Amino acid sequence: MKPFIALLALSLLGMASANDNQKFIYYTSDDGINGGSPAIMDAAKEAGVKVTFFINGDSINAGQWGSSGAADNIRYFLRIDPLDDIKYFGKSNVAVFAKVLQSVGLPFAQSRSIITDMSKMVRMPFVNNWRVKMANGQPPIDFTCRNCIVPYKSAEIAADVADALFKGGKQVFGWDLEWRSVYGEGLIQTPEEMMEEVRKISQGVKKAKGGPNKIVLLNHDHGFLYGDEPKKALSRFFDMAKKEGYQFRSLSTFATD
Repeated sequence: MKPFIALLALSLLGMASANDNQKFIYYTSDDGINGGSPAIMDAAKEAGVKVTFFINGDSINAGQWGSSGAADNIRYFLRIDPLDDIKYFGKSNVAVFAKVLQSVGLPFAQSRSIITDMSKMVRMPFVNNWRVKMANGQPPIDFTCRNCIVPYKSAEIAADVADALFKGGKQVFGWDLEWRSVYGEGLIQTPEEMMEEVRKISQGVKKAKGGPNKIVLLNHDHGFLYGDEPKKALSRFFDMAKKEGYQFRSLSTFATD
């Protein structure tokens, strides 16, 4: 799946008690754990940043994401500090993960403290276009032909869907910006460019609904597989954002911040 940015219509989960001038970034990481995960963990730990990891149970046992196998990926997984970070699983992914743990001789209970079941949470981007086929029968995700994507205009009902889910007892969130990518337009190359995108979204949120200002960022662990540059760039971004007054928080406090 190609990386993209999604400007997201969210159902508000409750009025925040935070100061109107506060600015929060919720940094999230998707499709791990794999060989790229340690770089994210290292950059976040050095900066004192909380990260929300969305775990794909299949990825843990997938050798294509770097040279690491299941045993290495489990070792990376167990590095996560439950006091600093939080991991979300869908129910099916928990089952897969438990099997992987068993295959390397580790009890599931050893990791229970850093797992949060997503059964009451829904992560909803602006359009679930990767879950469908295009009108011509080809696989989804072809940003050169948006009219081919079915349902093409699902973004128009995103707010209504989010509201309905919220009324059904679900916590709904998604993402506003993906690390080092611009939706359908290629990659943002520098932390400075990423910071400029954060400013733009922040200004839009402030204008639309006042404060506090909340931005959800997403990255994919496999974007940190090769070399030191991605980790160094992420560290610079963390530093710049903190200097501009952004606080990094876990999605576990998104509704109450």
